Amino acid sequence: MLSYLEKARPLWMALGLVAMVACSGPSPSIKVLGLSRATSESAAEDGKLLVMFIEVVNPTAQEIRLDRFEYRLRAESWFNTRGKIPLSRAVNAGSSVVVEIPVAIDRGRLENKDHVPYVLTGQIWTREDQVERSWSVQAKGALDPRHAAGQSRLRLTFAPRT
Repeated sequence: MLSYLEKARPLWMALGLVAMVACSGPSPSIKVLGLSRATSESAAEDGKLLVMFIEVVNPTAQEIRLDRFEYRLRAESWFNTRGKIPLSRAVNAGSSVVVEIPVAIDRGRLENKDHVPYVLTGQIWTREDQVERSWSVQAKGALDPRHAAGQSRLRLTFAPRT
């Protein structure tokens, strides 16, 4: 015959899990800051490598240590790429850092459109005392192809996270 505590064990485990999720607090987020042509000689020759600057924001009350950023970046006629950026950075509470993502343009022409919508989705991974945590992040907007071709300023538009 099971005791009351043994019978209630699944209930206590479920309540503990709900409490952990409810008390998790704010999570890191990203913002796309800008886009630039790559400055390396090989990239400058063909103009097909860009660098996207991403701000990783830590809204928590504690320092986090970034371990890596795994991402997928899609822009309809420019690129559809996945990558992993290894990181070893501390982000103070309420602060941010900038991460650079290399983007190879694999299709389309830069001059075809006034703006190209993009979606950046990913996972931010942190490591503290051998414990890994991750957060899903997303940014949406539009890139001005003339900027990448050196003809005008960058124009970004932001959509709320869905």
